[in-house]
Formats: sequence, structure tokens, C-alpha cells
Amino acid sequence: MPSFRSSGVVVPFLLFAANTSGQVVVGVEAGGNYSTLSEIISTGSAVYSPINDRFTASGFGYQFGLFLKTSRAAAIALEIAPHSSMRVVSMEDDQTVTFNGETTRSISTTTIRQHFVELPVLVSFQLSNDLSMLLGAGASLPISLERDVKGTVSTTQVGMSTATQQTRETHYASSMDMTPMSINGHIGLRYDLKNGMSFSARYSYDAFEVPADDLVSDRFGVLRVLVGYCLVGKRKE
Repeated sequence: MPSFRSSGVVVPFLLFAANTSGQVVVGVEAGGNYSTLSEIISTGSAVYSPINDRFTASGFGYQFGLFLKTSRAAAIALEIAPHSSMRVVSMEDDQTVTFNGETTRSISTTTIRQHFVELPVLVSFQLSNDLSMLLGAGASLPISLERDVKGTVSTTQVGMSTATQQTRETHYASSMDMTPMSINGHIGLRYDLKNGMSFSARYSYDAFEVPADDLVSDRFGVLRVLVGYCLVGKRKE
């Protein structure tokens, strides 16, 4: 639903503009992120009891966006940081199953690339002239998902010394217009230099698991390390 997602970006800007006072701070920032993914895959039916398999994955991605702060001088200020975020995680799976004298071993690597629009609303506590602490909550809106699985399947039968082996590769891509957004908590620090540069680190964790499709539910933890530049409202002291 594009119209809903567009309003999700515009509304925070309007609320921000309506509540600014003092020296407004506007800047851009970009950097890397390290994501950890907890994924639950549920299988089962009315006949068989459901089985919940939990997998964990991690990896490095990137993101970029804006930061907007209601006041440079205030000890406590409101800040929003709309970002475009690409989270990339991978996990390895090694399973061996023996049935009717046949042993099958499956080894695979799954890589997940997921694009989000992040909309955190933060409270900025000015600890000193150059250091501030960020606390708040936000929403992550999933835009697209790609999942690549690469692996081998080896089968050995009783009485045979060699195994037959197959290589398998699958690719799955989906737009996620109907997928629910996730709500997450944020904590971080920002260090501002007089020349307008800034360095920040911020961690977020999803408050609950979000369905990615009919069988899969995801929960992310994301650490961001960012370099920024202040366009309006540079530090003077």
C-alpha cells in the first residue's frame, strides 16, 4: 500500500516542523549496520502438531538518511532520523537424516537481504557540548526481501562406499507491501565536531516477532555506526 507508506514518512516531518524551537539541526548521515536475525519457521497442519524451528543469522549491511533535531541548545530535544536501510544476514545449516538404510546430509548457506525504511523518534539528552545520548522508539517498514539458498545434498545407501551428490541453488524475491511493520526500541550516542561532522552509534531491537510470510516470523537486532554532516545548526562552541 504505497499511499500508507508515503504518509508514514511525511507525517513525522510535519509533527517535527510543528514542534521545533530554537536552533534547528538538520544533517545527513550514512554508514554500516550489523544485524542479528532470529527467525522462527512454523510447520504443521490440522493432522500433525506444529513444529517451530528457530534459526539465527547475522551479517553486515548499510544505511543512509537524515537526522533532524528540534534544538541544538536545549538540554533535552526531540530528534527523528528517517533512514533507508539494507540489512544482510546469512546462516549455515548442516543436517543429517537416516531413513530405511539411506543417509542424507544437507549442507546449505542462506543469505537474506531485506530493505527497510526506518522511522525512529528519539529523545536527545545533551550530556556535554559535543556528546548526546539518544533514547526512543521507532518503526521499520519492510520494502523488499531477497533470499538465496546455496548448498549440497549427499545421499549414501547401506553397502555403498560412495555418495551421490547434488548441488542446489534457489532464489526468492518479494516486495513486502502487505507485511506488517516492526516496532523497536533505540539507544545510542552521538559525538559532534565543530566542523559539522558527527559520529554516532545506535542499537535497536524489535519489540516482537513480525510475520515475513505465512510460515516465517522475524525479529531483528541492529547496531548502526554512522558518519554524519550537519547542514543546518552546526555546533558553535
